[in-house]
Amino acid sequence: MKNLIVGFLLLFPYVSKSQTTIKEFYELFKHTERKSTQSSETNKVTIDEKNAFIKIENPKDTDDAISFKCFTKNDKSKIFGFQYSASQPALGIIMTRTEFYVYQNNEWKDVTEQVCPSLRFKDFWGSQPLPERSLNEFNLHLILPQIGTTVLAKSTPATKEQFVYSNLPKDYTKTFEKRKFKVIELIWNKVTGKFDIGKKS
Repeated sequence: MKNLIVGFLLLFPYVSKSQTTIKEFYELFKHTERKSTQSSETNKVTIDEKNAFIKIENPKDTDDAISFKCFTKNDKSKIFGFQYSASQPALGIIMTRTEFYVYQNNEWKDVTEQVCPSLRFKDFWGSQPLPERSLNEFNLHLILPQIGTTVLAKSTPATKEQFVYSNLPKDYTKTFEKRKFKVIELIWNKVTGKFDIGKKS
């Protein structure tokens, strides 16, 4: 059984003083899904230095986009989030992946597991008794904010391809809709440099 956790985060505790803007950090960022900051008909670039946020998207394809966001701790060290869309034809979905990195010794280190809480189906289900395990499949999307520092964790249904023999359980859709919460706020903690679970809705 595959439970796709569609979300990852990037942290950077020690950063060279030579980089001060979000664009300068992005130019150093190395990732296979990184996009150019050169604007074109298929590459709309938004650079918001005030909010330390970059978004690059294809106006002709809403699934073709990336976001890059800086989160700063009280000690001024930085963590960077990178969000991108990854097509998974075998699963019949477009996944929004979010990863967190730190920039240390001229290298980017993935610190997603250290800074982001592990969210499971039960976190969205509420206090009611959990359904059988085979009905606990779901996809998790972490959405980076342009303004503020609260990341939104959204739950979406699994596709039939995520189940054994691509067979969607009979009561899956009906059961999934019974979850109490669809979105969980992940609150940036400037002291610990991690995200805390906040309001659920």
